[in-house]
Amino acid sequence: MNEISIAFQGTPKDIDADSRDLAQWLEETENLDVEVRPRVTPPRPGEAGGWVEMLQLVLAAAPVVVPFLQTWLERRAQRGRVTFTLTASTGETEEIVVERPADVPETMRRVRLLLTQ
Repeated sequence: MNEISIAFQGTPKDIDADSRDLAQWLEETENLDVEVRPRVTPPRPGEAGGWVEMLQLVLAAAPVVVPFLQTWLERRAQRGRVTFTLTASTGETEEIVVERPADVPETMRRVRLLLTQ
């Protein structure tokens, strides 16, 4: 099994929203056998629950997730900039910044390279 970690950047609220949205997208996608493990921060005093700070994806083969991630990024980039760090099971990381949907193809080329090394 391969593990991929995705850690979004931004405010805790934005990180939580992007993490939960991507997790839901991947879990609802048919024909994608992925286990999504959100890492949640403990709630602070006075809070009902914690924030999702990172996603860990467990897949049979890491490159399988690329087209699904691409579709999600294209949709998400329509709302504005998205920044995250992608960590492959090899430990290699890639800082990803998508300013607009037109940036997604080049971004996904870099993601494919990382996941196939």
